[in-house]
Amino acid sequence: TTSSSDTAETTTTSSTTTSEVYRKSSNAWLSRDEILSQLQQRVSILTEIPLSYIQIMSEDLQVIKYEQNEQFQLHHDSSQFHPRLLTALVYLSSPSTSQSKTSTNEEELVEIETGGETWFPFAPGYSDPNNNPAENLESVESAVDSLQEILAEERRNPSNKPSKGLAFTPKVGKAVLFFNHLSDRRIDVAALHSGRKIVSGLKWAANYWIKLDTTKLEQITNS
Repeated sequence: TTSSSDTAETTTTSSTTTSEVYRKSSNAWLSRDEILSQLQQRVSILTEIPLSYIQIMSEDLQVIKYEQNEQFQLHHDSSQFHPRLLTALVYLSSPSTSQSKTSTNEEELVEIETGGETWFPFAPGYSDPNNNPAENLESVESAVDSLQEILAEERRNPSNKPSKGLAFTPKVGKAVLFFNHLSDRRIDVAALHSGRKIVSGLKWAANYWIKLDTTKLEQITNS
């Protein structure tokens, strides 16, 4: 098991600078086994990508754990140096529950706010204050820059739900699958996402990535 921690400097006033943790978590890579084989088959069925391509271009399964106050700020899973066709994020835990009294004094299990949602601020339907859709943003960097006010609010109130985009609450057995590139092979800004800060409890998940090789994909698809 390894622990990852990166710190970014964030200016909060004209004279004060604070350190904000960009990414902090623990993770481990699993050797290939029957679980990964089953996951590959399901991804192939869902996406209609040939299973042989998925098997060749598959990365090992990464299990990740976030503890209280840990997070992974806004990022993209693909880059020019490490292109990834798609991401499958499998949730291995659900939000914590606690007992509380209702107005009739009956006890029931109530889901509590724990943070840890997977947030896609540029999910379909997004537009900035000037009504520009996400696909008009020139780069990942310009997309992140356009969200500075929202990201500042994220840091101030991590337990509040995001005001833009889609946020998926972890639920054991559920998964989020998304492509990282557009059909013309450009990076898809809508795939920018974050693992929101854990307010309380633990979050367990598994990351699964399939690398991008358009030449190989075309060869296998057309064979």
